[in-house]
Amino acid sequence: MGEKPITEITFSYQIGNAPENNLTWNGSLASYEEKIITIPYINWTGGNIDSIFKVKILTVNGASGDDNAYNNYKEEGFNLPYVLPSSFVIETRTNSKPEQNSYTIKDAYGNVVKERNFTTANTLHKDTISLGFGCYTFHYTDKGGNGLGWWAAPSEGSGSLRMLTTSTPLKVLKSFNTDFGNFVQLNFRVQHALTTTENFIKAEDVILYPNPASTTITVEGFAYSQATITDIAGKVVKQINTATSSISIQDLPTGVYLMQLKDLNGQQIVKKFVVTKN
Repeated sequence: MGEKPITEITFSYQIGNAPENNLTWNGSLASYEEKIITIPYINWTGGNIDSIFKVKILTVNGASGDDNAYNNYKEEGFNLPYVLPSSFVIETRTNSKPEQNSYTIKDAYGNVVKERNFTTANTLHKDTISLGFGCYTFHYTDKGGNGLGWWAAPSEGSGSLRMLTTSTPLKVLKSFNTDFGNFVQLNFRVQHALTTTENFIKAEDVILYPNPASTTITVEGFAYSQATITDIAGKVVKQINTATSSISIQDLPTGVYLMQLKDLNGQQIVKKFVVTKN
């Protein structure tokens, strides 16, 4: 192409040999311009999850591929996030300088969902953490810059930091090196509950944002293949048959709406959202 701007691209993308997801992007992209495209939740279930992200261009401006097939496919390796259960225990044994230590857990949007400061020296603390499906960052800080245990500061003693199961007997999920300097960090994800046959996602784990919204709304936490929007009276006002990075709602008037999401396995989830206009 190149002579005229790209206004629509349909991609397929997947992790390893897991099921493919399709995404249609709409916008305006001139020759040599760049755009960052945010993809919806990736279906991690099934197939061989081998830490390879694959993306392929299916159509450009409605046509199959483009004039340069060389750059229509890309593979890239990445590190899978650590996986933790929805409930787990953070076990910390403080050293003689507990006031130097604290931790936070933030969700994918940077919101602090759990934080803790320490004041009691040489004490074992066990915090039970309960989180919903999603991605999180655990960040443990030492203001003294010498972690919970450092050979050059023996007077401060030595602490410990672990993540454990909530069930007994307790099992170690993750153990941290105490000589971590200023901080230690773990990026992890919490999986949704499992049924006997397949992964089942709870409605409360699916997020629509922003909500309220005025122009577009994004679905996170559910690899949907079809979406139907109805008004509060049940009238269908919009139908989406291909997963997109964001759903346009700028043609909808102010009001309350329901979005019915359906995936390729037949699971359906209904979420409520609000449209506001300035």
